[in-house]
Amino acid sequence: MKNDLLRKLNRKTVKALLVLLFTVFIAPAAFSQYGENIMLHGDFEDGVSFWKLKLLKKSEGKLATTTDAHSGDSAALFDVTTLPSSGGVEKMMMYLADSLPEHSSVSSYLVTVWAKAESADMPFRFQMESRDGKANKKNRSSDPFPLTTSYQQYKWFYTAVEGYPYFIPKLQNGAALGKYYYDDLMIQEVIGVPNGGFEEGVDFGWGLNLSGDAEATLTEEKDTQHAGEISARIDVTVSDDTAAHVVLKETPRIRINTADTFHVSFYGKGSAGVDSMYVILACYKGTSYAYSVTMGYILSEDWNEYSFDTVFADTISTVSFRLQAGKNTGTYYFDDISLEKYVAPSITAIPDDSVYVDSVFEYQVVHEGWGTFSVLTDPEVDWVTIDQGGTLTASPTSATPDTVKITVILDDGMHADTTMFTLVVKEAPTGVAEILSGDEPLFYPNPAHGSIRVNAEPGSEIRIIDITGKIVVNRLILQPHQSLDISHLTKGLYLVKCTYEKNTVVKKLIVR
Repeated sequence: MKNDLLRKLNRKTVKALLVLLFTVFIAPAAFSQYGENIMLHGDFEDGVSFWKLKLLKKSEGKLATTTDAHSGDSAALFDVTTLPSSGGVEKMMMYLADSLPEHSSVSSYLVTVWAKAESADMPFRFQMESRDGKANKKNRSSDPFPLTTSYQQYKWFYTAVEGYPYFIPKLQNGAALGKYYYDDLMIQEVIGVPNGGFEEGVDFGWGLNLSGDAEATLTEEKDTQHAGEISARIDVTVSDDTAAHVVLKETPRIRINTADTFHVSFYGKGSAGVDSMYVILACYKGTSYAYSVTMGYILSEDWNEYSFDTVFADTISTVSFRLQAGKNTGTYYFDDISLEKYVAPSITAIPDDSVYVDSVFEYQVVHEGWGTFSVLTDPEVDWVTIDQGGTLTASPTSATPDTVKITVILDDGMHADTTMFTLVVKEAPTGVAEILSGDEPLFYPNPAHGSIRVNAEPGSEIRIIDITGKIVVNRLILQPHQSLDISHLTKGLYLVKCTYEKNTVVKKLIVR
C-alpha cells in the first residue's frame, strides 16, 4: 500500500492523486488493518481551493477555511445559509474538484473524517462517486451521521465498485442551516479484517445477528482481553438450540484474489459450559451471495489461537467474516482476527561456516512465510539455538566436536521447509604471528552481523574502512579475541587493517 506514485499537486489543479499499487493481504509478521493514507489535502492545511460545492437549486452556502480545526492550522467550513422549502436530504456537498483520483477497484476502503457542527444533530454523510473513466458512474453513500458541537471522528467502510477505478470523495450535508466543520479526511485501503483487534471498539465494523428466540449482547472486554486494550465479548443469555443463533458479523466485504490461498486465524475462549463455535466466511459473486466456508472449533476457558487455510472458488470476488457462538448460554471472547494471503514457509540456504571455541557464531536466517523455528544437530549438541525471530546462535566450548551439521526448520503446522549447513569448530589462534602468516583469520565471524572478535595481540590498532576510504571504526585491542561492536555499520564490504608494532595486515570484511 504505497503511494509511491503520488503525483505533485499545484494550487489550482489536481492532475492526479494516485496510482495505487495494491496488495490485498500481507504476511502476519507485518500485518496491519489499514494501509497508508491515500487522500491529499484532507487536513486542509493548504486551504480548500481543491474543493468545490455542489448546491441544490435554491440552496445557498459557501466554503471557506477556518482556524477552528481539529488539528493543524485550518479546517474546512461549509456554511449553509439558505435551504429550499422542500426539505429532506439535500444534494449539498463538498467534493474534490477537477480530478479523478485512481484507486484499486478490487478492494475495500476505510473513509474517516473529523467533523462537528454549529448545532447538535446537524447531519452529514459520506459519498463516493465511482467512475470508469468515461461517462459511466456509480454512487455509494454511508448512513447519515448526526454531528455534535465538538470534533468527533466518523468512519465508513467503502467497497470499491469493480470496473470503476476512478473516484471522487464527497461530504454531503443534510437539510439543516448552519456551519459544518470538516478536518483530517482520510481514505485508507483495507488490507485485512477491519478492526480485527477490536482496539477501536466492537461497534466499529461489527454487529450482532440473532436468529430464532436467541438473546445476546455484544460488548467490549477490557479486563480479560487477549491483547491490546479491547476484546469482543458475546454474552448469550437465551439459546434457541439452533446452529446459527448468535453471529458476530463483519459489516464490510473484503475483495480477494481467488488464485491465492488464505490463512484465517483468531484468538478465542469461552466461559465454563461454553463449548463450540464456528468461523463462517460468507462468499459473494459480485453482489450475490454464493456459498460459505464454515469451520467448527471447541473452545477452552483459556485464550487459544484457532486457524485454517482455504482456497476460494474462481467466481468469488468478496468475503465477509463472521464468528458464530455455539448452542450454549454463557460468554464467548474473540480477538486478533485476521484473513491474510498464505505464504508457505521457505528458508534461504545457509552457507557453511566456521567458529572458534569460546566465541559466538550468529546468523540471521532469511525466510518467507511464517511458523515456528527449530534446529537439529548431528552430532547432538546443546550450544546451538534459534529464536523465533530467526536468529541462529552457536557458542561452542572446548569439548565440542570439530564439525557439526545443523538443520534449520521452519514449520507452520501445515508445511515446513528446511536447510542444512556445516559449522566447523576451530581452536582459537594465540597471537599476532599466526595472524600475519595468513594461516588464521584476522577476525571472526566473516560475514558478520552486530560484532566481530579480533585475533590480535594486545596493543594492536584496528581500523575498519568503508568503500569510500573513510575510517568508520578505530580501536586499540586490549585483550586476545576482543569483541568489536559493528552494529552501526550498514551492509556491505569493508577493509579491516590491523597494525602491531611494524607489522600490518589487511583483510576484507562483509557486513550483512
